Amino acid sequence: MFEKPDNGRVADPLKDELDKALSDLGAWAERNILPASPQEKAPDFQNWLQNAHALAAAERKRLYGKFRASGAAWMLECRDMWHGLEEDAGEYFLPFANVAEVSDFVNRMNEDSDRVLGIYSLTKPLEEQGPGLSAAQWFAGGDRGSVDPNHYGMMSLPWSGVKLATVRALQSQPLRVQQIADRWASGSREQVRVLEAKGQLLERLKEQSALEGKVLADARLCGAFSDVPDHEILAMNEIEALP
Repeated sequence: MFEKPDNGRVADPLKDELDKALSDLGAWAERNILPASPQEKAPDFQNWLQNAHALAAAERKRLYGKFRASGAAWMLECRDMWHGLEEDAGEYFLPFANVAEVSDFVNRMNEDSDRVLGIYSLTKPLEEQGPGLSAAQWFAGGDRGSVDPNHYGMMSLPWSGVKLATVRALQSQPLRVQQIADRWASGSREQVRVLEAKGQLLERLKEQSALEGKVLADARLCGAFSDVPDHEILAMNEIEALP
């Protein structure tokens, strides 16, 4: 039997009980669940990157020993670009029996989906190989052991004319900085030399890296744009590709 309340509405005991339960639940949530901080709402890109590097270093050491024991001659460290923002930054490692297999694999890679981060000889101590050989170093003689593994990037063009101290400084920078440096040197060599002469090149590259990293991380938050290449996301956000 329904009771007519003061406001003229027909009372529904079940609905009233439900409203009260929801109200109690909301009050409990306000008391017990803290609001997300800005750091929790947006990914902390720098901490994530450091953690990813640490995971990669541990996995690199572990698999170097495993692949070496299996009789393989080379190990490739690569990144799956579609999974680049996962905990391990999409990094994976592969063993190869000989030079021809490495060259064939690298030649067939689609750089929109996969990147070579380092090529390591399994006949040399890992700690003596630094970040490994880049694909450019490999094809410039690294497969024959004739390239200094501490020399960064492309062997002649577009880095001809740039000071050795500059390329060595770039070699110690994160991957994104190195990729941007290659892009700038390929597409705007004269401007790169101007920035180097002014002592501004490394700082500008770091600023560009931070900007691109933030734009890409924001764009791919919660899995959005996972199938869109980096350069298209940057273009959509009007980020200049060259200095």
